[in-house]
Amino acid sequence: MPQTNKEISIILSVYNGEKFIEKTLRSILNQRFINFECIIIDDGSTDNTKSIIHDIIEGKKNFTYFFKQNGGYVSARNFGYSKINNETKYIHFMDADDILAPNYYSTLIQLLDKNPKISAICSNHDLIDVNDQRIGDSHYSPFIISTRFGYKILQGQYFRIPFISIFCWGKIIEPMVIMRISAYAKTTGWDPRFGKGKGNIGDGILLFGEIALGGEIWFLNQVLYHYRKHSNQATSDPQLNQLAQKKVLSIWKEKYKNGIINNSEYYFSKIFFNTRFQMISIKGSLKHELRYTPLKFVFSLLEYCLRFFLSIPLAFYRSQKISRLF
Repeated sequence: MPQTNKEISIILSVYNGEKFIEKTLRSILNQRFINFECIIIDDGSTDNTKSIIHDIIEGKKNFTYFFKQNGGYVSARNFGYSKINNETKYIHFMDADDILAPNYYSTLIQLLDKNPKISAICSNHDLIDVNDQRIGDSHYSPFIISTRFGYKILQGQYFRIPFISIFCWGKIIEPMVIMRISAYAKTTGWDPRFGKGKGNIGDGILLFGEIALGGEIWFLNQVLYHYRKHSNQATSDPQLNQLAQKKVLSIWKEKYKNGIINNSEYYFSKIFFNTRFQMISIKGSLKHELRYTPLKFVFSLLEYCLRFFLSIPLAFYRSQKISRLF
């Protein structure tokens, strides 16, 4: 008899995705793992997205299509979450322009099944262009931890990602993560203040930060996800990245005031996040400030050094018993 309880729910949000949606759906259909449901949320597309989707999923009972008024990807994800199978164990929020390796689900779900302490897991990835050609490796490092005098990069096939790495140093790209439903349900979910308009990225830092405080997030150092790079992505805009940094820290402060995170978690993450933001600001404006406002640059550099100095106490986290940060 066919299985009715889906082990994983895939939520695929798409907006005007006619260029890539077929390849994305084909990569889901080609998975070695078959016990899934795929909920497709069309966020108000005005191109041929709808007809392409229907041509591919026609007659496939584990695919469901919904159309809604455009509200941004966070709105679409939250809508999709409201439609999942009540007995699903895992959830995956996928982008509509990327491609999965055939063993993406089978590999990650096997690790989740064998390790109940894992709340979420992500794989490594490479970068592809609009023609599916590989153009490089990941630019992100979700496996950095602090040391007494700096930082080090974790090595190995798979390992736990420290909370402080998720929030401050590294970056986990949202569509590469599979989460336990039970872990996701304990968070505030995808924040509706993201997903549309300026400063609309960075919500993953908030979500995965919460998950890491309540459980473990693992990283599998194996390329199972092909992340497409193109000019329309919000993450390609450095100004939006800076707006997002400020927005994330503002909302993290709200979580502290609402009791979602404690004083130590807020204090140290604020120091490191501000340090990171200062570093990004210096890097992004180095040439301009040296040429036009050298004095301003000097003050920015001094501020960064001060913030880095303030972050040194984090190296002594063991004696301060704030192990949840790591």
